[in-house]
Amino acid sequence: MIAFFHFMPPVRTCLDPRCNSKSRVSKKYGVSYSRELAEENILDVTVFTQDFGPIPGLSSSLSCRGKYLVY
Repeated sequence: MIAFFHFMPPVRTCLDPRCNSKSRVSKKYGVSYSRELAEENILDVTVFTQDFGPIPGLSSSLSCRGKYLVY
């Protein structure tokens, strides 16, 4: 599909504070970092514009793999 618009999430890391991961080094210093969002889902959408009417577009959503991990 040819799209004129591609909507992407405004962030690339997980916003849930419970999802922060810690590496061996960061555990030692008590520092955590946010997980990058990886699972991408792309949907075809119709964008309604005032000047051109309805035109094709894409909408992407990203999800975190961290919520599927078993601790």
